[in-house]
Amino acid sequence: MISIEGIALDHQSRHRLAHPDIGGVILFSRNYENRQQLIELIQEIHDLRHPSLLVAVDQEGGVVQRFKNEFTVLPNMATVGEAFDHNVDSGLQLALDIGRVLGYELRAVGVDFSFTPVVDLESPNIAIGRRSFHRSPEVVSALSRALARGLSEMGMQAVVKHFPGHSGVVDDPHFDLPSDGRQLEEVRLRDMAVYQDMESQGINAVMTCHVVFPNIDKLPATFSSLFIHKELRHRLRFNGLIVSDDIMMGALSQFGDPVERVIAARRAGCDLVLLCNSDHAADEVLSRSRLPQLSEESLERLSKMQGGQEFLQHDDRFNAARQKILELNLEH
Repeated sequence: MISIEGIALDHQSRHRLAHPDIGGVILFSRNYENRQQLIELIQEIHDLRHPSLLVAVDQEGGVVQRFKNEFTVLPNMATVGEAFDHNVDSGLQLALDIGRVLGYELRAVGVDFSFTPVVDLESPNIAIGRRSFHRSPEVVSALSRALARGLSEMGMQAVVKHFPGHSGVVDDPHFDLPSDGRQLEEVRLRDMAVYQDMESQGINAVMTCHVVFPNIDKLPATFSSLFIHKELRHRLRFNGLIVSDDIMMGALSQFGDPVERVIAARRAGCDLVLLCNSDHAADEVLSRSRLPQLSEESLERLSKMQGGQEFLQHDDRFNAARQKILELNLEH
């Protein structure tokens, strides 16, 4: 999954997106001018291929919301956790409402899914901050599943991130490779507890993190078959989509060129690899004869990420949820 530069597709972008190893496009603020322009851009991307390329975005709320003008401004997830601490039912309802609004507004313009919610535990981590719901795995599980239910009602899959978690490190993987010295059992009891029984709760996609756990594996989690296969697939019995965080982040700069990173992520078990903000790197990867073939299971997981049309039938739920979020914004 790659990014594009402007608010419309140019010839080079169309050519790049026609490559059979491309499965989708992630959009950023630079791709957004207004709602109608976004609808036309996404429609053009969807019309390029059959089956359609997936279109995704990081639309979490708070500091990470790529589309704001003509969209509802969503609170950060720490606000949801604070609401939960004040009143459990209110916190769960707010998470559900955010999922409904987020899902409805993105599906209405054609976005297939957002990379949300963040399920990293609250910690001093620079990259996460108030993007996290709470310090408690139990609370994070409850709130993330409520938000995922709201997304599902509007025809959108949740993508929980970042497995196995950033709570044991401070460094930002956009720039440096964070190293977490904990033992496996502690990571299982804390960070990975959030990832139990996800599919039964309607969560069918997970994004990995670029954190190395040297007492568990010498490779960062995105490149670690121990984390992806042994822990996520086998111990946690997760059968849904696994997507890497952006392999162009500084954390992975010591692990070879973009081609080597894509192959490493795929071999570790990622079904979808994010490669963002570098057309040159994307072209370098696509210039290979072919990357390792995806399995039928991976292709099926990807097909399930296409957005549904349920949002068309839920105006009342959306309107009520949006009104509550607007009232919350006024209070803050």
